[in-house]
Amino acid sequence: MGFTLKIINPPEGYYRWTALFYNEPRIYSPVLELDELWDYPDDPQGRTDLMVRVFDSDLREIFTDSNLGPIEDGKSYTYDCSTGALYEAAIPMLWP
Repeated sequence: MGFTLKIINPPEGYYRWTALFYNEPRIYSPVLELDELWDYPDDPQGRTDLMVRVFDSDLREIFTDSNLGPIEDGKSYTYDCSTGALYEAAIPMLWP
């Protein structure tokens, strides 16, 4: 199932963002645009070592936050750079 992650309210000068689980096994997102989600396909198993990083146009890190989680399987998350809050995002229901 996996999970999804997006960020909102990045710092001034942002260009791209990325996320990773920094303990072993290390798992990295691709480098993403602000409006892109990290759609991770596997069970994150409640990990609490999520890190979010934001880069400027020279790919210098301008923001980082770590020790985020727990990240649960089948959930969607939003990370708010301005408050440092990671929260579960509502998933819209699609009716046939």
